[in-house]
Amino acid sequence: PDAVRAQIKEQGKHFKFEGGESMIEVGARMQAWHRDAMAEPASTIAMFGHGLAIRCLLGDLFGWDHATTYGTATPNTSISTIRKTSRDGESWTLVEVGATPHL
Repeated sequence: PDAVRAQIKEQGKHFKFEGGESMIEVGARMQAWHRDAMAEPASTIAMFGHGLAIRCLLGDLFGWDHATTYGTATPNTSISTIRKTSRDGESWTLVEVGATPHL
């Protein structure tokens, strides 16, 4: 466990277990989905996913470092909201992360 913690500290978002994905890879996969979803003519899109995958997407969109991406709270069934702030779909505003008013 200590050796793994040392690797995570050294590699940050690039760390991955054998056969798994790094946070960078998860973020890229989520970002590809996000780009495809944004190509649809809908005004609102809902995405359901695991907390870490959602944080990886947000980290990718907003340039979060490893500590922020990993440490941001996204409780089970929480809601995170982003809003497009440019017509080209390249700029986003983070409205809320891990909100649970519905619980």
